Amino acid sequence: MKKAFILLLCLLLALGAAACGNGGDESSAPAGQSAAESSEPAEDSSAPAEEKTPSERYDALMARLAEEDVYLALEGEFAGMEMKTATARRDGVLCTKSEMLGAVSYVVVKDGKSYSFDLTEPVYIVSDEEESTLPTDDTVFVSEGTEELDGKTYDCVVRAAAEDETQTMTFFFDGDALYAIRYTMALGDTTVDSLFSVTALSDEIPDDMLFDIPEGYTEYSFSDNDTSVNENAEFPSELPEFTAGTLMMAEEVGGEYTFAYADTTQADCDAYIAALTADGFTDVGLEDVFTATKDGMVIAVYFSEGVTAISYAPLT
Repeated sequence: MKKAFILLLCLLLALGAAACGNGGDESSAPAGQSAAESSEPAEDSSAPAEEKTPSERYDALMARLAEEDVYLALEGEFAGMEMKTATARRDGVLCTKSEMLGAVSYVVVKDGKSYSFDLTEPVYIVSDEEESTLPTDDTVFVSEGTEELDGKTYDCVVRAAAEDETQTMTFFFDGDALYAIRYTMALGDTTVDSLFSVTALSDEIPDDMLFDIPEGYTEYSFSDNDTSVNENAEFPSELPEFTAGTLMMAEEVGGEYTFAYADTTQADCDAYIAALTADGFTDVGLEDVFTATKDGMVIAVYFSEGVTAISYAPLT
């Protein structure tokens, strides 16, 4: 699929964590304590905004995002690339829209399935979804307080991914209103911050948020007869060579590469991931799709039904 779709989906899922966070089902701890060490009273919804703690504002936000007919839109920069992302929920269906590098991509979650598609080709990728919410909803409290941003001081709450506390989300509040979200990822000895400003949070959902697969789209599946090899798409010399299987797809668009190899096994995919790790690539810890970075490069590796797909792009 165009624009290194698998790679963009990985980035989208990371940002989806910031958009949805945790559903507010655990108590928030005072600054400096873990959630397990504290027991905070339930939020008093009648309290004036100035008396609410940042964690109470966060819990109220998460409760709002868990409701039906809600729309949250953000824009900012991720890995040196401008990106817009929006999440909406209607009738139990979750839609996430992403705009980056001129491409528009969607992920629709409903009925225990996740459907991923873009607007360049009438195909979609389907996968099982254990819950109706994003897997990165599982976060833990880190701290709360204030921080200066854009010359103004905001209340803020910091939360981390439960399985990898080096990945954090900082929620900035202007009164009760969500102002911005900062996603922080540790990549080896460096830390990458991505700041997204909130452009909309309302119960009015734009028509371009899709809650179903567009008419005429068919499920995308790799097969030996489905080949698309661009002779100019040479395998990047910066990466370890992939020697298993048969090349069935090779694309290069704007410096981004996607390669797919048929007749491979999960063991072939795992061996290549091990080779990338040995070559110095650092796993960023996303679920489902191995995603790693090194020296300004990002790579995603995925295996499905006998096909190993590799997507690669520079971060800048």
